[in-house]
Amino acid sequence: MRIVELLCKALIKVSRALQVVILGRTAGRMPLNLIRSIEELALSEPINRRLERIIDVQGPLIANYTFPSDWPPCFRRQKTFEGKKIFIMTDVTVSTRSGLAWIPGEVILEESNGSLPRIMGWGRTIWEVLLPVRPRRICGSVVACPPASYFHWLFEVLPNMLYVAEHTKDVPLAMPSKVPAYVTRSLGLASEHTGKSLSYIISDRPIHPEKLVLPQMEFYSGFVDPRVIELLRTTYLTPEVPPLEHANRKLYISRTKTAGRRLANEAELERSLSKNDFSIVYAEDLSFDNQISLFRQADVIAAAHGAGLANLVWCNPGCRVLEIFPASYLNDCYARLSRSLDLQYSFVRCVSCKEAHGEIPIAEVLRWL
Repeated sequence: MRIVELLCKALIKVSRALQVVILGRTAGRMPLNLIRSIEELALSEPINRRLERIIDVQGPLIANYTFPSDWPPCFRRQKTFEGKKIFIMTDVTVSTRSGLAWIPGEVILEESNGSLPRIMGWGRTIWEVLLPVRPRRICGSVVACPPASYFHWLFEVLPNMLYVAEHTKDVPLAMPSKVPAYVTRSLGLASEHTGKSLSYIISDRPIHPEKLVLPQMEFYSGFVDPRVIELLRTTYLTPEVPPLEHANRKLYISRTKTAGRRLANEAELERSLSKNDFSIVYAEDLSFDNQISLFRQADVIAAAHGAGLANLVWCNPGCRVLEIFPASYLNDCYARLSRSLDLQYSFVRCVSCKEAHGEIPIAEVLRWL
């Protein structure tokens, strides 16, 4: 057994050495020594001389979520949110595409991207550090405003931009040349509703600003701070948001135009719901304004699990919500969002099938109606 253990340790050392040879010193150090917290290294090189100041936005918060006792443990009942901070850094490189910030040849700043799993795994941002490009130097202060998928934009990046606008003065937003329409429209609406003008720096390659304004990303993606919910609703649910004429108050959010997590009989469910006066909605086809207005007016919402349910943040208390999960997948992010908003949340799980990620129990959905 001892020999096997020594062989395993030797294999790890050889693997790391090969990474250094093939990919260079930076890749060879990942992830243990390269990805570090600003606060952890605040008194040490290379952070100390680059950390100009820290702005405390808000303190920590414990949120409790009440779910029925017979619901599975994946519906988590409590979450401690760390305090939100904004770091003012000098001599730091940042990607406009992902928001990942790093000190070349030294460390990646963990707060810029939230967590090690996001940087190394599903976020797939680590490759940016290896790009052999010279970053574009920018005078003055800049905050990276990376585009993101709708959920992560709405609950992570956009609130950080709102916090920066509230706690700093006239900091330009750096972003790539191509961004989704909901990014530009949500920023434009925020400027209209708050009266704070926004300026932009467009760059498709990493930038090296004189000062980087770095709002802290949430470590656990999917947990939405109740204060973020309040910030979004205060900013966007204003009297100026016009109602949609003839909008149905019973909605089904379809995933039939989305390739991921396809459900075998979703089209059949949609036909049944249409007969029960539901409107079939494709959230990806709606403008940011229309998504706000539509969900703000809704009384009943059914949907397969997906980013369209992020729009629950615009719903009024008491709205009924049914989430349809694939057969082998449960994610409680929208359940907790519903509880924070005092919505009447329920869920069903699909039945396993070979052709797709599950078959919807249509009879159970119709009974819920």
